[in-house]
Amino acid sequence: MCSTITMQTANRTPPRQQAEDLALLRRYEPVLRFTRGEEFFPTDVEWYVRQSSLWVSRADGHRDLLVPEGDLDLAALAQDRHVERGGVLHLTFSDPLNLAQLSAFLVNEGIRQLRNPRDRFHAMVGRLARVGYASRFVDALFSLTLLLRGRVSGDAAASALLTCRQRTRADRRFPYYGRVIRDGGWIALQYWFFYPFNNWRSGSSGRTTTRPTGRC
Repeated sequence: MCSTITMQTANRTPPRQQAEDLALLRRYEPVLRFTRGEEFFPTDVEWYVRQSSLWVSRADGHRDLLVPEGDLDLAALAQDRHVERGGVLHLTFSDPLNLAQLSAFLVNEGIRQLRNPRDRFHAMVGRLARVGYASRFVDALFSLTLLLRGRVSGDAAASALLTCRQRTRADRRFPYYGRVIRDGGWIALQYWFFYPFNNWRSGSSGRTTTRPTGRC
């Protein structure tokens, strides 16, 4: 799958150089390949913000909703907001499911996987299984630490998955964000991919499950 491009340039950059930078980024743009069963793909930040709500977590542990889901955009997000000492502003991507909604989701997912058993990720033998016992022991210790780290709650993961599935094909974009750096005679191209959710641990037997994440 080839990604499209989203590029922002400073106003002081001459138009000719902007065109050259764009041509360079497109000439060497990365090509992404996905495995069977992947559900989350690079998306544009604007779409993510529109599906999110803005909250403030206060020092006493309380959370207050500032902008509900559906009313937030980049302009509203950039507004200057006074936050008391110890408060933290944060986004919540798609409201978590309640118990009934989560139960229905799990049942439907089970039926879907029974009907299409090949349309899912299957973990194979890891690379550490083909090395010495010392490396296997270290990997086992690291795996034990996952029990203490926890993971993103199932209702939040399910809600993120459903939100991404509901996006229409006409509205889907798989962009990258890029910039060109010129310094000391060198030209460096930098690319970013923005993922709305990362289920590598819970969905693909990996090490992490996180909310929005960037990849270079």
